[in-house]
Amino acid sequence: MSDFATILAQATPRTERVTLCLRGDLTDKIDQLIAAHALAAVDDDNHNSEDVAPDIANEIIDLIAEADAASVEFTLRSIGARAWTDLLSEHPPTADDMAMGRDHNPRSFPQAALAVSITSPEGATADQIHELEEKLSAGAWQQLWTACLAVNIIGGDIPKFAGRSAVHDLSAS
Repeated sequence: MSDFATILAQATPRTERVTLCLRGDLTDKIDQLIAAHALAAVDDDNHNSEDVAPDIANEIIDLIAEADAASVEFTLRSIGARAWTDLLSEHPPTADDMAMGRDHNPRSFPQAALAVSITSPEGATADQIHELEEKLSAGAWQQLWTACLAVNIIGGDIPKFAGRSAVHDLSAS
């Protein structure tokens, strides 16, 4: 059994990374081209003319590369239980929020929590996070907010892995 100093030395904050493409115009165009590619592939198979689908596929590949280049990786780190609780108290729910079962003000707390949880890129403010929220799709915002909740709320249990016993059996052979 370890002493408490050893336990403290082992404790590290949970981190998570989220990569978001910040160019919605590119993701829209990729979606459109994927649909066009599916139609073109059927048309190419059914008609005796020059195939169109390969050119569309190449355009999709080029746009995906451009979208990858326009993506940003956000690294989030737990701020610690006490800091999280203190931050919650700085953004109390309104009466309407409490009636909906919320423990925080959803118009200010997520932005403040993300601002202190994002370690890379550095220097985000709550106002900048709010501005980013206004530009992101609901899905992209939810990815970022879910990562913040994950690093700050989810417990320290070791994730379960169904294949663990199979891997263990193979390594023992």
